Formats: sequence, C-alpha cells, structure tokens
Amino acid sequence: SIIKTMGDSIMAAFRDPVSAVKAIWVVQKQLSARGEPPLSIKAGIHYGPCIVVNLNDRLDYFGSTVNIAARLPHFSQGGEAILSEPIRNDPEVLEFLAKNAAPNSLTRFQSEIRGFDSSMELWKIKM
Repeated sequence: SIIKTMGDSIMAAFRDPVSAVKAIWVVQKQLSARGEPPLSIKAGIHYGPCIVVNLNDRLDYFGSTVNIAARLPHFSQGGEAILSEPIRNDPEVLEFLAKNAAPNSLTRFQSEIRGFDSSMELWKIKM
C-alpha cells in the first residue's frame, strides 16, 4: 500500500493496506488536535504492484500504483484520506473502519484520474 500526501510531498510504502490506513488515521488525528486553526493534510492511499529501485542509497518506487496514489490527494480538502477501491475493499481495512470511523464518514465517489483512461471508484474518509 502506498500513501501519498500533497504539498511538501511524502510517500510511504506499507506491507498491507490496513497498516497504511492506520498510519494516516493516527497522523490526521494528531494533527487535528494541534494548532489554531487545526492542521490537516491531504492524503491518498492506493494498493497494487510497483517497481522498487535502489537509487543513491535509498529506495524509490515507480509505476501506475505510485502514479495513482500521487493523484488521489487532489480529491481531498484536508483532514481526510482518499482510498482507492482495492484499499477500501480490503477485509482488514473494512474491519478497522467499522470499529473506528464515525457513522456516515465514508463517502463513495467516482472520478477520472489524470493520465488514466477509465474512471475509478474512490472513497473519501473524513477523519
């Protein structure tokens, strides 16, 4: 799973989708509790295969999975995460959201992703 944020971009890779969702969940909750006005970030999480390359003694990730993850934060207004359909449908993610997400905080929408031919089912989770 790959998390991508906007602005001063950060990309993180996780072994499984629920770890990515839990990580952004904690970050969003901690950021919203700080600062006046509260701070927030825009984040997108997508799952799939990617190419991993070791460049200058650090790992870097490439491929359509990374490109989709990089575009998902554009659908966020901050303080939320945009989940791709594969993330949202993961059984562990569904279980985590059932236990932690507020009622009606998950909204499904469909949108085109720049650089891709077909539209995608996406989910916005308000943290």
